[in-house]
Amino acid sequence: MTVTLRGRRRRGPALELALTVLLALLTCLPAGGTENPVSPLTSETLGTFLRALGYEPELIPSASGGIWGYGIPVKQSGRTFNVEVQVSSDEQTVWVIVPLRIVPDPPKLPAPRLLRLLEENDQIGPASFAYVNRRFHLNLPLPNHGLTPARFRNDLQALLGTIGRTEPLWNPAKWASEEASPSRARQGIR
Repeated sequence: MTVTLRGRRRRGPALELALTVLLALLTCLPAGGTENPVSPLTSETLGTFLRALGYEPELIPSASGGIWGYGIPVKQSGRTFNVEVQVSSDEQTVWVIVPLRIVPDPPKLPAPRLLRLLEENDQIGPASFAYVNRRFHLNLPLPNHGLTPARFRNDLQALLGTIGRTEPLWNPAKWASEEASPSRARQGIR
C-alpha cells in the first residue's frame, strides 16, 4: 500500500515487507535462470532425472543385482552415442561414460598413439580417456551437488563434441588413413 504525505509517496509496512521478501527470494535463484539444482542423485533417482530430461534410460544392472547405472542413446551430428550414466558409490560424483571403439589387437597399440591420448587428457580435463576391456572410453565426472538439468545437458553436449574433435586420436580406423597420408608424413605428423 502506498500513502501520500505532503506530496511524498510512502510505502506502508506491509508493502515494504512484501518487497523485502520478494528481493530475498530473487537473490536465491541460480544465476542465469530459474532452474533449480536437483537434490544429490542416487542410483535409484538417476533414472527419473534422465527421463525428466527427455532421455530414454535403460537400466544397467550391477554384478550384485542392484543398479550400476543407466544407458541413454544420444544423437548428435548424425551419430548415436550409447552414453552410460552412473552415480558413484559414495554419491559424490555423477559419471558420464561414453564407450568408444573396441581396440583390435591391444598388444600392438602404437605407443605414440597412446601418448597422444594421455596428452589430450590434459587439454580436456576434467574429462579423460580411459581403456577398459579392450575399448577406449571418454569419461566425465560431474559433482553430485548443485547439478542442474541444464548443466547436465550442456556438459553432455560438450563431451560429445570432444569425441568428434578427438576421433583421430582414439579411433584406430583413422590411424591407418592418417599414417598413409603423404602430406602428413612430410610434415612429420604421425
